Amino acid sequence: MGQFDGSFDAQGALFTPSADSSGASQSADAPLAAPLSINGQVYGGQLRLSWTFSGAVFERDTVQRLADEYAVELQQLIAHCITEGVAGVTPSDFPLARLTQSQLSRLPMPAAQIEDIYPLAPMQQGMLFH
Repeated sequence: MGQFDGSFDAQGALFTPSADSSGASQSADAPLAAPLSINGQVYGGQLRLSWTFSGAVFERDTVQRLADEYAVELQQLIAHCITEGVAGVTPSDFPLARLTQSQLSRLPMPAAQIEDIYPLAPMQQGMLFH
């Protein structure tokens, strides 16, 4: 999954996404790597999923029902996560920090106030440990 928020938003960015469709990402006759694949990206704060499937394995209606049910479950998950007092963070939210769940749970501030966590730069490490 790609997260492109911020990648193209800078004023004068070298590349920006086009509003025009680029068409199919591969030929309809090309062999698929898997009978069903789901690719996602976040851009402009919105998640977009594209579902590719083998017509020899799945009927279009079956994949559409799966996608619809996935959307419902995802909306329920989001509703749960934004409920007051429920929000939390996991190590996957801050991959650069390389913190364990236990370490994240001991942070001295509510999870909702944490925007990002970065590892120390080498100079910061030296100042902290010497």
